[in-house]
Amino acid sequence: MKPTIPSYDSLFDVRVSKRQRFLAYGFMAFLLVLSVVLIPVFTQSAPKLQAFLPSVLSMIMLSEWVTSFLLFGQFVVSRRVSFAILGATYLFSGLIVLPHLLFFPGVFPKVAWFPVPQETATWLWVFWHGGFPLGICIYALAELKWSPIAKVQRVTQVVVVAAGVAVALVIVSVTVSLYGTKNLPEIIQQGNYHLLITSGVGLCVLFISVMAVILVFYHLKKARSVMHLALQMTAVASFMDVAITLVSGQRYMVGWYAARMVSLLTGAMVLLFLLREVAGLYATAVGQQARLNQLAYHDSLTGMFNRRYFTNTLNQYVSIDHVFGAVCMLDIDGFKQVNDRYGHDAGDHLLTQVAHRIQAVVREGDVVARLGGDEFILLLKSGAQVDDVEAIAKRIVNVMQLPIPLPDAEVKVTVSMGISVLPVDGRDAAELIRKSDFALYEAKGRGKNQYQFYGMSVAS
Repeated sequence: MKPTIPSYDSLFDVRVSKRQRFLAYGFMAFLLVLSVVLIPVFTQSAPKLQAFLPSVLSMIMLSEWVTSFLLFGQFVVSRRVSFAILGATYLFSGLIVLPHLLFFPGVFPKVAWFPVPQETATWLWVFWHGGFPLGICIYALAELKWSPIAKVQRVTQVVVVAAGVAVALVIVSVTVSLYGTKNLPEIIQQGNYHLLITSGVGLCVLFISVMAVILVFYHLKKARSVMHLALQMTAVASFMDVAITLVSGQRYMVGWYAARMVSLLTGAMVLLFLLREVAGLYATAVGQQARLNQLAYHDSLTGMFNRRYFTNTLNQYVSIDHVFGAVCMLDIDGFKQVNDRYGHDAGDHLLTQVAHRIQAVVREGDVVARLGGDEFILLLKSGAQVDDVEAIAKRIVNVMQLPIPLPDAEVKVTVSMGISVLPVDGRDAAELIRKSDFALYEAKGRGKNQYQFYGMSVAS
């Protein structure tokens, strides 16, 4: 029976295991319960760590960019719209982090000629934490409308458009946050976020996050793949990020720090799943390649090398200067009679036993291959002179004279062998094989059960 090799069109096809689903849902439940329990702690003040925000946001930005790149790559391979939407969502998130960090009060020195409104960083946070779950919502709605296997043909154009939309939204968000705050509701005072709630802006962001959770869980219900499971965890983490921020109510509170860490978790969730599954698919590909190599260079019956491998190896060996070697071609005397009398299964068993006996006689470094039928060919590299080759040939002829057990009988067979020597008989692989074949027929003509060197009268 041939081994079953899984085939994946994309990472959406990598099925999630029950253990993975249990761990993921358990982790989400743990975070939710822990957040509820720690609500009183979230409103307590904490030390102002200037390096905290740049460090965390830099990691978020990098992970979002890498995730976006991988998702667009998956879209190019699979042509599934879902990946393009998610790629654009993560690109938007990764890009908007940079201006949010640049304009955050106290992170970088102020520039007098470029005044930044105090609400700019907060509005960028609003656009960031509203836009990201909105992208997940669009993904879920697109999946519901076009089905998970909806594909497109113009891949490059879709990538350009999706990435362009993400960049344009970031530019609009930055422009509005810098120059449009006079026409927008006031959402922060002296680092206090309570106006985010009373103005309704924060509740709108929270509503979008809740909708993302509902849509992702409604559409997927029970996560079918690791990517679906990762998106469910991401949607929950995004909701928690917004909720904890609103609960904390002010910058540099315990909840504010906790929300930033959840932001990091939100950004890294899909990336970790992507990298894990990419590594898994790579391992699968390596395994498949190994099996293909096994099929390409090995005989399926005996497990020995086949004609292709032997020819390649011999071509490489004869190209080396000042090397000695021998090409030995042999076949089984009377193999047809065994096949006709005992059947093809017995014949296959005989071939396997002969192959094992030959392999047991040759030395390390020698190459044994089955050409087909009852013909085998050897490349002897371990000897230094003709006497060494002759010693191996004698042992092969002698060991084959011993009875060979079959499933329902025991038979005695012999082998005939023709030998050509490198460099005496030439330095061309095809020529050496041809001359060993000629010597084989000479050995058969002399009565079989013996070996014969090409052009020499040396025989057993």
